[in-house]
Amino acid sequence: MAQGTVKHVWAVLLAFILAIAFGSALSGGAAQDQATPGAEGVLPAADGSVAPATCRVGLALESVHNIDLNNGTTDADFWIWSVCPDARFEPLTTMEFLSANSAEMSMEGGTVVGGVHWTYARVSGTFRHFWDLERFPFDRQVFRIVMEDTANVAADFAFEADAGNPIPETDLQMRDWRLVGADLETTTHTYLTTYGDPSDPDGSTDYSRLVLTVTFERDDLMSFFKLTFVVYIAFLISLISYFLNLHNPTMLTARMRIISGTLFAVAVSMRTATSTLSTEEGLTLVDKIHIAALVAILIDAVTALVTQRLIENEHTAAKVTRFNQIVMVAVVVGFVGVNAWLIGRAALG
Repeated sequence: MAQGTVKHVWAVLLAFILAIAFGSALSGGAAQDQATPGAEGVLPAADGSVAPATCRVGLALESVHNIDLNNGTTDADFWIWSVCPDARFEPLTTMEFLSANSAEMSMEGGTVVGGVHWTYARVSGTFRHFWDLERFPFDRQVFRIVMEDTANVAADFAFEADAGNPIPETDLQMRDWRLVGADLETTTHTYLTTYGDPSDPDGSTDYSRLVLTVTFERDDLMSFFKLTFVVYIAFLISLISYFLNLHNPTMLTARMRIISGTLFAVAVSMRTATSTLSTEEGLTLVDKIHIAALVAILIDAVTALVTQRLIENEHTAAKVTRFNQIVMVAVVVGFVGVNAWLIGRAALG
């Protein structure tokens, strides 16, 4: 009986040991299943949703050049790279430059470093940009290059900006411009369509985007002087009409010729400035200066006609001269004041 009791005790101990080992195996397998990426290579998020796979993407801006105001474009050259945990995602091959008229990749390369896949390429392209020249020559431009992954929706893949590397190269130079700053960020863009997906015809689609933002200010005033030099000279010439012999009947004709000539010069100058800056719509600072000059010259013309009427009504020479002097001073003060206000407002932003 004692022998049977011993066997019974050993059987209980063996069953207890097997139960512990079996339970440990089950819990270890569950933990492994929880920590191992699934078929799509993604991990569950804290709220139970599946987080997208990510690749770290960086950029080094080499140059911004060939600024074309007529076509609203500028050229840019930069290096771009991606660091991915495996070879399933290749963002440089599935990336689309949404703001580009044309873009080419060259000198592509890549390797595996420490188990991660590193690829790189050099990009040269022509990118669209809306040139806001209302405050020219004190304008600040915010230039953006928008890149989007076209092969995977945002739920499966998302860019991660490589913030550890400088975006602009240290020797980056822009003629007539001063670089203010550059930033690389990621966003998710929602398209209000599923592109005809029968399973979800009324839904939307999200894609990951990488956005390079470059801010630069104009560092050149000579172009402004070239576009306004004629208008200021024309304004000064128009003032000669106030100093003509007001009581000579032939002087009205001479005075109107001066006014007409300066008016024509300002009109041509304004048209030239509009064409140069490609600002057919809206009013720039240069446009407003031209308009101020046109108004001043129009006042000169009205003053000449009023002066002629005063002479015809036999007003004294002193009174006619006094009237012209007051108008001239008012026109000069008004034109200078308006110009100072317009330029100061544009400079201060």
